Amino acid sequence: MARTVEPGRCYLMDRGYAKFLLRNVIHAADSSYVCRVRDSSVYEVIEEKPLTAADRKAGVISDLLDIPAELIAEAYCLRWLIDLFFRMFKQLPGCRHR
Repeated sequence: MARTVEPGRCYLMDRGYAKFLLRNVIHAADSSYVCRVRDSSVYEVIEEKPLTAADRKAGVISDLLDIPAELIAEAYCLRWLIDLFFRMFKQLPGCRHR
């Protein structure tokens, strides 16, 4: 995936992509990414922004970013819709993962 990174994009990744090299490539390309962190991740909160009612409605529990947290939550929800689409697409023709 690192070879296909383009500038000015926002990449949505599963936490299975816990590859810091990939995250560094995305950052160096002047792009962004949305990725759930692993439960065992260690980080330091530098700044926390107040949540809006829309953030709370979207299920956001904290906001550390420059763009509205509700948009990040919505983007991640859309990512799950894509996963569900591919799951359905694989099951219709009887494909099985082996």
